[in-house]
Amino acid sequence: MISNLICKILNFIIIALGINSSYTDIKRGKIYNNHLIMFFVPGIILQILYLNSSSFTTVKMYIVNLIAAMFFSVMMYVFKIWAAGDAKLVMLIVGLMPMEMYRSNPKNIFPGFSIIVLIFLCGFGYLILESLFLYMKDRFLNADRKDIRHIDIEELKIIILRIIFAWIISINLNRLIVHFLKNFYLYNFGLYMVLNALLILYLTRYANSKKIFYWVTILGVVTYVFSTVI
Repeated sequence: MISNLICKILNFIIIALGINSSYTDIKRGKIYNNHLIMFFVPGIILQILYLNSSSFTTVKMYIVNLIAAMFFSVMMYVFKIWAAGDAKLVMLIVGLMPMEMYRSNPKNIFPGFSIIVLIFLCGFGYLILESLFLYMKDRFLNADRKDIRHIDIEELKIIILRIIFAWIISINLNRLIVHFLKNFYLYNFGLYMVLNALLILYLTRYANSKKIFYWVTILGVVTYVFSTVI
């Protein structure tokens, strides 16, 4: 009975946190630390009380889920996909979310990922489309003329080759993971897809050595074809 009450209060705090953060982010372009602390203090006290009445397995899953959320949020910040305020907000939401709200499984190390997907799906879609449009406009098109002939073909070739390079590495890594950790991979599929995207983004940006680039690409293609045939 008490656990259900605490769960409802935590959900109310999370909703209030989301409304407050959305307002300040839209109005002033910031998510303030003192606002996060204001929700963190009562929320974490209630979460401790909630976990105190839970089983050891639930507590363990909560801790692992929170660590995964922190790692995920920091990586998204490092890759400049979102700001520091967004990273702290996600960690706080996952930290306050009662474990019974997830469709959790011991093999799923990050059940909170599903909440993140639901919350930020629309925002990510908009940001990706806007970023892609602005990048294409600024990088490839002449600012003074909108003639398609002014696309920087050489720059486009380099980016396409790097994407292929990163994609091949990602595929081969996933095949190894599926081979040795199939069940773990299946239960954490969404998280793997995001990490794949970050890996591809990193390799696309920073794979500058032509020798490594070509040899890894050739090796990756051969490995992919061979494993597919087998």
